[in-house]
Amino acid sequence: MALKFDHNGVLENIKSLEAEGMKGPYGFYEAIDYTISRLPAHLDKGIVKSYMSHHQGMILASINNFINKDILVDRFHRYPQMKCAEFLLQERIPIRPIISKEKEDLKEANIIRKRKEKWEKKEYIQRKI
Repeated sequence: MALKFDHNGVLENIKSLEAEGMKGPYGFYEAIDYTISRLPAHLDKGIVKSYMSHHQGMILASINNFINKDILVDRFHRYPQMKCAEFLLQERIPIRPIISKEKEDLKEANIIRKRKEKWEKKEYIQRKI
């Protein structure tokens, strides 16, 4: 999606993903997790080996948009319902926003449970390898 802004950076990012082992038989895997607390002791990263078609679709749309000079942006803005909201895309961040100190009067809602759920407490002990 960053092709329009930094296509050389995108290519470098793709190379670094490939070096991290993210390339699979059908393209690049979905994600990579570096969170140590979620990983086994012998790993420094976890690769999420799945493919999500809607993400692949966004990649193809981004490439199409880059090659064809914002064709999807132009199509989007030609649609009458989107055209009437274009001014919202031009909205700027206020210089001096008004900050209100008022609090809402919230009421507690009664929740009627249809079933009782039992939660089991499981303890996990980290073994040293």
